Amino acid sequence: MTQLLLAILFGVLAVAGPGLARPALGAGAGPDPKSLTPEERGRIRENLERWRQLSPEEQQRIRGNYEHWKQLSPQERETIRRRFEDYQNLPPQERQRLRDEFRRPADRAPQGAPRPRGHGGH
Repeated sequence: MTQLLLAILFGVLAVAGPGLARPALGAGAGPDPKSLTPEERGRIRENLERWRQLSPEEQQRIRGNYEHWKQLSPQERETIRRRFEDYQNLPPQERQRLRDEFRRPADRAPQGAPRPRGHGGH
């Protein structure tokens, strides 16, 4: 279950950045663009450009991951947030080792076997 949750989070954060994982301000509401710092506006522009460069299949996969994220309990989301923050604080070599380890089970799947959703990072 933990690997599935991390896969979902990584998929969402890969495009949207960590801000997406924070509680929403309200149904369909977002912050007033005038209240954002130049860095926040720049990050939004970069994320939008990255989103536009994704294939329709990648966009759909990320939407599905986000829908799954929204279905998680607040406790599950908070656990994932804490674990992701812990992960972000690791040295780059350790993060790479964990990414490699995370991908390994899916990469070893028998030929033709379905890959677990969210694995592989591609």
